[in-house]
Amino acid sequence: MNNVLLKVIATIIFVSIAGTAAAQSQVTFQINLKQQMKDSVFVPPQHSIVVKGNQLPFTSLNSFRMRDTEPVDSVYSTQVRFPSSEVGKTLKFNFEIIRPKKNNLTERQPRLLRIEE
Repeated sequence: MNNVLLKVIATIIFVSIAGTAAAQSQVTFQINLKQQMKDSVFVPPQHSIVVKGNQLPFTSLNSFRMRDTEPVDSVYSTQVRFPSSEVGKTLKFNFEIIRPKKNNLTERQPRLLRIEE
């Protein structure tokens, strides 16, 4: 299980920030799940991947589902728009593979990202 989580952590491509109007920030989260798919740790469409965080618009009940917009590349992404009230704060976030029967896989160590304009 730890090995699987390390693979998820190791396959992160990047997190980029792009400023938007009214001091909001839009962040694109991306993760490459090619190895997890090869190892059957992540099997679409049985499983899905989400990003969870601790700053608005994330809440304890609100995560963002990631999608592979080009089915053959195994790179899942989502864009999250942060309100101006969150600019300058540090976001703690994790990726989580959602699996049947609540057998989810979540990174143990949160990632940190400062939300910029």
